[in-house]
Amino acid sequence: MLERILALLSKGDVLDRQAMADEIGISRGLLDLALRDLERLGYVRKTQAMSGASCRSCPAASGCHAACHVEPDAKPVYMWVLTPQGGQYLARFGPSSHA
Repeated sequence: MLERILALLSKGDVLDRQAMADEIGISRGLLDLALRDLERLGYVRKTQAMSGASCRSCPAASGCHAACHVEPDAKPVYMWVLTPQGGQYLARFGPSSHA
């Protein structure tokens, strides 16, 4: 399951957590726990994607399905991204390394 999460993040697609959980076939709560574990291991990090008016400068703006249509005083939107260490782990032990 952890490798599948890393593989999804490595694609660079912008998915909300529920869509990601659905893609993997787990609950959103379990996904949140897994993401925190992956962060603790140094394989992913949580980053602020945008906040209000800065949405236009967000690197994920073109792929985001909802966040870029928020009000200027909206809460920040956060994203999980793969770290270099996570990419190295995925390259060595991820699902595609067994093909």
